Amino acid sequence: MVRLFGLLNRRTSRIVGVILAVVAVGLVAGSIGATVADLDLRAHGVTTDAVVTNVSTHFSRKSATTYTDLVEFSTPDGAEHDASISGSRGDHVGSTVAVVYDPSDPGTVQPKSSLGGAWWLGPVLLLLFALLFGWLGWRLWRRASRIVPMQTAENVFG
Repeated sequence: MVRLFGLLNRRTSRIVGVILAVVAVGLVAGSIGATVADLDLRAHGVTTDAVVTNVSTHFSRKSATTYTDLVEFSTPDGAEHDASISGSRGDHVGSTVAVVYDPSDPGTVQPKSSLGGAWWLGPVLLLLFALLFGWLGWRLWRRASRIVPMQTAENVFG
């Protein structure tokens, strides 16, 4: 880490420090937003059964395969809604999945199974990354404040 910091000059250290601080603030905001949305869906969400109408598979060399299920469900007023749900497992077309949707915005849907257990893990990980990036940004900013410009012959001999 010290070796990486040593490669940056004063101006670059400040710029990278500010960028890391902005990323940290964004991660904190994202963590808060995700937590508020999740808690709101838990408190006010309506549970219903949805039918899987399509399954898309996304392969990545660096991460696990993800699936996006297109689901269709009806609200109590009889309106039909489509939504997509992403996850690590795909269901078969025609199967039924329990979902929770926001009655004020039926497009906001999560599988009921995702609202249990370790729901807090995502926001906590975002906050940990925010702390890491904030600390790195602070260190780079402080380092830039302590760097003494190199003396040139003109500075030394006037």
